[in-house]
Order: sequence, then structure tokens, then C-alpha cells
Amino acid sequence: MYGSPAMRKLYAIQTAYMFAGSFSATFMFLYMVQAGFSYLDIILYKVMLYTFALITLFSVRSYKSMRHIGFGFIGAAAILFILPFAKLSWHIALIGAVDGLTFPLFWIPYNTLYFSQRKGRESAFLAGILFMIPPLLGVVVPVIGGLVYDSAGPAVVFYLGALMFAVCGIYYGWEKGGGIAVHVKKAFTVGKGLRTLVFVQGYWQGVDWLCVPLVSLYFLTSGTSFGGFFAWLSLVGALSTLYFCRLSDRSGNRVNYLYPSLVMTSAATVMSAFTSDVVNWFVVRAIVGFFVAVSNPFTTSIVLDRVKNTTDAMYVREVMLNFGRLAGVASVVACEFLFGGFQNAFIPAGFILASYPLLVEWKSIYRVKVRVEALKSEEMMEFHD
Repeated sequence: MYGSPAMRKLYAIQTAYMFAGSFSATFMFLYMVQAGFSYLDIILYKVMLYTFALITLFSVRSYKSMRHIGFGFIGAAAILFILPFAKLSWHIALIGAVDGLTFPLFWIPYNTLYFSQRKGRESAFLAGILFMIPPLLGVVVPVIGGLVYDSAGPAVVFYLGALMFAVCGIYYGWEKGGGIAVHVKKAFTVGKGLRTLVFVQGYWQGVDWLCVPLVSLYFLTSGTSFGGFFAWLSLVGALSTLYFCRLSDRSGNRVNYLYPSLVMTSAATVMSAFTSDVVNWFVVRAIVGFFVAVSNPFTTSIVLDRVKNTTDAMYVREVMLNFGRLAGVASVVACEFLFGGFQNAFIPAGFILASYPLLVEWKSIYRVKVRVEALKSEEMMEFHD
């Protein structure tokens, strides 16, 4: 199955999307700060991003798989092309809105197509492959992007990234693909019991994905050093992912791997609030990167184990992730104004993430027989229009 034409095509799409992003989008915050934008402008970008992502998710009910994947590529190209022309705060807000309106158009059909290929106990392994592509690319690509950033200038990096996204958008957007229909009420009904879990994960992402690059800018001011930092995190993540996911799929037991990794991630996240020098920052964030790489596939496979229809699973997951991310960004704003520094937002993010294992137990997600037949079966899972 992993070498089938359908899977090779999906791997190629994901690799192209993440390659272009690792090469260029990695440096968006660095450029914004160097161009004179404030941290609040960057936070505004994130607020617009997740707000408009939710607008897209609740507005688009039917996806033409390849066409919408193509739209997702084009949207990513558009924001990179616009960025060098941004001069005012509302320009950054516009870029965030365009990003939010288009990135779900990529991920909903892509994830639905990808995870519909799973058989039996393969959801964590497939998720592991999916989550390992960015770290593998991230070991090298951000370094290359950083070198180009420093030598040729940020505009060159963004225009090259935009060109990569645009070419892929045109190429894949013209391909034929099946339809994917979203039934919002049904998706939220079958996703009952998982929504809070995904929200917690999204909340942590909202804080972490915003604060990590911002704190890193205290220590790292060149494209090479900034790209090298994220390459370091990617290397650590790539070393941990597939091994643990394969063990989980073979045993059918997610929690033995999920719980310790979440506890370690939450502890290192809290430690991130108190890190004030570059060496400790590299160490603490490497700990987070290692254990997040372990837990990410399992948090995805929990949704797939519980919700039979892949489209429903991916839709409710994407919606709740973005609600959580928006709440996480709001907590960053609150910490900035109430406690005098956004780095403090790591503290509630770490403690809230620590509630994830408690919620899994409280909701009895793996203490009851959750889709035992599906986990033991070798029958291909299908998604339905």
C-alpha cells in the first residue's frame, strides 16, 4: 500500500508543500521584525489566520479534492508574494486573512485522501509518516533557505517559495479528483468526546507556534542561525517519530506512548517560560521537539480510531484545532498585557496540555473497546462523499 501510485502521489504533494514552506515561510516572522513590524503585528497575523480558517471551514461544505489542494498551494504562494510589499499593520492582517481562507482548502482534502488509505492498525504509522516528512525536510531545507536569505535577501526567498507553491498549485489543481462532502452536524455528533481533546492540542499549538519563533528572535537574528535552529528541532523530531508509531500500531496500545510523551512535552513547555539564554533554549526546545514528534501521530490516530468516517474525523479535528489555536493566541495576548511578557504563555499551555491524558481517561476513550473490530481488521477504511 505504501508504494501504491495513490500513496506516492500523496507523498509527493506533501513533500512539495512542506519543502516550499520550510524554505520560505520559516522566515516570515524574522522578516516582519527586521522590516519594523512589532510582535503585536505578528500576533494580529495569527489572529486573522485562525479566524479566517474557521470561516473557511464553516463555509466550504464540498471539496473537489485535487482542485482544492491546488487552491491551497496558490494561497500559500499569494501570501509569500505579498509579504515583501507589506508596510502597514493592516497589510499583515490581510496576509493572515488570505492564509486562513486558503490553508484549510489544502488540509481537509489532503488528510481525507491520505488517511482513507489506512488498513487496520495503521493509523499511527501513517500519521507518523505524515508528521515525519516536515522534520526530514526541515533538517536541511531551512538551512538552505537561511543561506539564501542572508546572501540574496528575504525577497528572493519569498519569491522562490511563492514560485514553488504556484507551480505545484497549477500542476495538481488541474488533475482530476473525487468529491469530498462535509456534513457539519454529523461530524460534530460523531466527534463527541474528542472535541475537547483536539481543542487542548490546538491551544498548545497556538501558543507554541507563535511564541517559539518570537522568543528565538531574542537570540537569533540572521537567516542562517534562525533556519539552523529549526533544522535542529527537525532533526530531533525525525529521530523519534516512526519507531514509536510502529510499536504502537503493532501493540494496538496508544496510551503507553502517548501519556509519557505528553507529560514530558508539557513539562518542557513550562520550562520554556523560564529559559533566557540560547544554549538552554536549544536544549529545552529539543526536548519539546522530541516528545511532540512522538505524541503528534497518536493524537491524530485517536481521532481516527474513534471516528469511522475519515472525512468527519479530519473535519472536526481541523475545526477544533483552529478554535484551540485561536484561544492559545488570545492567551499570549493576555500574558503580554497582564504579566508583562508573552513568554509566560508557555506556563498555562504546558499545564493545559498535561490535562490531555486525564481527559482521555475521564472520557474512557481507551478504557473501553474503541473500534476494536476496525483495529483488528485488515479491511481498507473508506471515506464517503
